Amino acid sequence: MDGQGERLNFDLGTAAGLRGAGVFGIVVGLLVVAGGVVAPPLGALLVFLWVWLSRTPFADIGLKR
Repeated sequence: MDGQGERLNFDLGTAAGLRGAGVFGIVVGLLVVAGGVVAPPLGALLVFLWVWLSRTPFADIGLKR
């Protein structure tokens, strides 16, 4: 393969891992919650970072027009 397909598969696999309830998803979720407890603006940034990396639609986290 040319590397592009392998990188794309890794990105999709990582996104699925972030959305899932596996060890990786739970650890990331706990980090986001801890960031929100320590400093709410940091928690908000972590949520938006998680949404971007996991390719989750904003509507799925309650942000709609």
